[in-house]
Amino acid sequence: MKKYIPSFFTIILFVTLIACQPDDEFPLEPSITVGDFIAFESDSAHFNFSFTDGDGDLGLSQSDTAAPFDFNTFFKYSEMHNGSWVDFDLGDLGYYYRIPTLHDGPNPKAISGEIRVTLIPYFNASASALSDTFKWSVFVQDKALNQSNTIETPTYTKP
Repeated sequence: MKKYIPSFFTIILFVTLIACQPDDEFPLEPSITVGDFIAFESDSAHFNFSFTDGDGDLGLSQSDTAAPFDFNTFFKYSEMHNGSWVDFDLGDLGYYYRIPTLHDGPNPKAISGEIRVTLIPYFNASASALSDTFKWSVFVQDKALNQSNTIETPTYTKP
């Protein structure tokens, strides 16, 4: 029995240290970092990015449908024209998406994770005769209407 006492105390110490870990602390505004941008054929692409949100209010419930809570993820497409980036008007396509509510319970806490958005239909520079170089940018917005930083994909050149 005495030979198990050091192991028992080690386990208790380990559990106590894990239980005493403070909650993650992040700024109240959401923050995103660029991940992968994967273009498939001509009809879809995936954009992966990481996020943090200090008060856990990133995400929309199914009942959030009226502006300004109709979308919370906003993409912009830009092309290189004569050495300068120009935002391309996508008209009715509008690449706006909804991240669902990401927290459980009535008292949200700081959250972090990965998000994957599928852009369908996928628009790229091959649709424009004016440019062969393009990029995407994205930002998110939480329920308090705090806007994250904007991140960009690398620059792409059509074949």
